[in-house]
Amino acid sequence: MDHTECHLQHSLSATRRHLFNHILEMLLDYVLERQNPYTVMVNVPVPLHNLLTKLAVDKEVAVRLRKCIKNGESVYRAYRQERKVESQKNQFDHFKEKASQVH
Repeated sequence: MDHTECHLQHSLSATRRHLFNHILEMLLDYVLERQNPYTVMVNVPVPLHNLLTKLAVDKEVAVRLRKCIKNGESVYRAYRQERKVESQKNQFDHFKEKASQVH
């Protein structure tokens, strides 16, 4: 039995892993040397910004947006649950139909 393909795949996987680790080390060295430019102080509130106009958005808009996102998530969860119930019902009907054909 020839395992050349398995060995080749394994060596390619190892090469990718070593390259990723090397790039990650370089990134960590860069961040440690120059400090993280994305650090945000916890006690300083960071306003929501409009990416097109580069202006800070009103706090009320940020709150309404957060509520909209939460509402969307709950509606989507309900939709997924409804689809799951329909799918299970369809599967049950299918099995019931198959069972009636057998008898």
